[in-house]
Amino acid sequence: MKRMLIVYFSIFFPILSFSQNFQKEANEAFLLTRMVNKFHVNPRLVNDSFSALVFKEFLEQADTRKMFLTKEDVVILSSYKTKLDDEILNKQFTFLQLTTRLFEQRVLMADTMIDNIAKTPFNFYLAEKITKSEFNNPPVNDVAMRMGFYKWMKKSTLNFILNNNENIGSLNVYQLKKYTDSIEPIGRLKAKSICKRYIKGILERPGGIAQEISDSYCKAIAHCFDPHTAYLPLTDKENFESDLGNKKILFGFSLDKNENGEPEIDNLLPGSSAFKCGQFNKGDKIVSLQWEGKSAIDVSDASIQEIYKILDASNHDKMVFTILKPDGTTKQVPLIKEKSDDVDDEDNKVKSFILKGNKTIGYISLPSFYEDWEDEEINRNGCANDVAKEIVKLKNEKIDGLILDVRYNGGGSAREAAELAGIFIDGGPVAQFKSKEAKAFTLKDINRGTIYDGPLVVMVNGYSASASELIAGTLQDYNRAIIVGSTTYGKATAQAVFPMDTTIKIEEDFSKIQTNSYVKITTSQLFRITGRTAQGIGVMPDVIFPDMLQVDGQREENNPLSIRATTVDANKYYTPYASLPLEKIKATGNVEVASSDYFQKLLTYIVKRKTSLDFKDVSLRISDYTKLQVEKSMEEPTADSVKADYIVTQHNFEKARQASNIDLKEMNESWMELLLEDPYIRATYKVMLTLIK
Repeated sequence: MKRMLIVYFSIFFPILSFSQNFQKEANEAFLLTRMVNKFHVNPRLVNDSFSALVFKEFLEQADTRKMFLTKEDVVILSSYKTKLDDEILNKQFTFLQLTTRLFEQRVLMADTMIDNIAKTPFNFYLAEKITKSEFNNPPVNDVAMRMGFYKWMKKSTLNFILNNNENIGSLNVYQLKKYTDSIEPIGRLKAKSICKRYIKGILERPGGIAQEISDSYCKAIAHCFDPHTAYLPLTDKENFESDLGNKKILFGFSLDKNENGEPEIDNLLPGSSAFKCGQFNKGDKIVSLQWEGKSAIDVSDASIQEIYKILDASNHDKMVFTILKPDGTTKQVPLIKEKSDDVDDEDNKVKSFILKGNKTIGYISLPSFYEDWEDEEINRNGCANDVAKEIVKLKNEKIDGLILDVRYNGGGSAREAAELAGIFIDGGPVAQFKSKEAKAFTLKDINRGTIYDGPLVVMVNGYSASASELIAGTLQDYNRAIIVGSTTYGKATAQAVFPMDTTIKIEEDFSKIQTNSYVKITTSQLFRITGRTAQGIGVMPDVIFPDMLQVDGQREENNPLSIRATTVDANKYYTPYASLPLEKIKATGNVEVASSDYFQKLLTYIVKRKTSLDFKDVSLRISDYTKLQVEKSMEEPTADSVKADYIVTQHNFEKARQASNIDLKEMNESWMELLLEDPYIRATYKVMLTLIK
């Protein structure tokens, strides 16, 4: 009884002290709905039905892994299922208070459970399994919650055992038991560290649990208007803008594994705060992380992903790094992230290469539709201008055709997409937008002339979305390019980021208004110049290649909250170019799929995986688990060893740039190796040859 009282008071007093913060967050939730109602292309009513949506989405946001809140907790919270609309509209916060108290209690309880579970060796010969019900539902009660952590830690230990012996499948019963008994304590300790670190990451993040729950609440509310409307705390807003080309806010180092498989500092970015402080060096190991005002988080045995996840929690709080030097000494280094003009993110910029075989084909990778945040008027550093510069360099190499790769490109600036289309067409409409107003308006390429008018192929897949779909759809409608790959994601809506301020107007410049939170709102729907839309449908390629995303990829149409597709009138000023030899080109694509060992294995794998998409019970008996992992690794197809019909090289300008930069040279060599091995690029090269002929 005494122990329960201690837990209760340790939770109750912080809740009292946070009441003012909860009032702030309740006001924020109300303001959020006002903002969305004002600017959204088709806002939902905030009523009981909306409340039920928010309740479900909030539980997903707050407890993604369904490990903390039990069914007993959910029953308690369910009294608010149809009342959250009243809480929001009346700026009340009793639901937030209650959820935070329950969640904190469960997190602290889990912390104790993990310590107790780790005291006893796991028996890998018991007939235990993780069931589909356990995977999809919250634990029934405290006992089930403990069992959930027990099974998760046991599975994590199993993975450790398997990953540390490539030949485990060939061991006999005696050898397997001897090996397992010797390594189990290490794996169990590692599983404990991962869980404890996850718990501590929740407790010690800036703002603590109260802030995390409040942010999840506002994020759930925004998400229920549509999947792309989002509540953005300041750090999230900055990270979103950095993906669109704004300078990143970072500490300024990258991590890689050393020869022992441990994360260590691999590179310092010139101009960054880590570089300027002079305390970090290549080969240093991070052993703990501590946000200002919080206790330290031990990361001495953490993975690179775990460390990055902790560092991503804030862009503005001070972090104290404890680093281990190669000579065995340790240092504590306080550091704050900075926006550095000297940091050039090569990974997320346009890259070009030359595929030289029977014909010389230019290849351009466009990872995102970033724009020039430093000089919007001139826009000399946006992605469209970067593509144009690469095309000029490739044309100097006398290319016979061009491949533009927007696979995995989730979109970005619509203006950049329009300007990119203008590189390939001689002026005219490129897309149509429709906001709350009844009439659609046209996005145009206003510049006469083209930078490249030769044979063009655009590569897409299920992760090509938004602006990527705009460019693919536009070039397809103009008969300007052959689209190859798999059907795109199906997001044909446009968003704008607003400060949380209901007095602003959409037509005014509010970029200088600074707040602690923002909201990204779907303000318009996007239509092709033909009047059709990619919303929920995607862009259908002219040449279809099988894709792993056909199995596991999530698409816009799968989300019940997505905006439904409609149509508008075709733009009457749109005039397509002459038709392309589609039938001949499709035949080439079909031959490539039929003759490719990789594609045929992939087609078989897709059929097999589609029949087993649902989570199946996972046995935690070591013999069963080993067999399952071996089968999985054998099933997934890998690129075949067929020699490509081309060699990969670069234009002279890039060769000269790499001559004085070893890191850049190594990165580009890795790229060239991938271009040789990628079965999709090999097949696209063959399609391009048919188009040229």
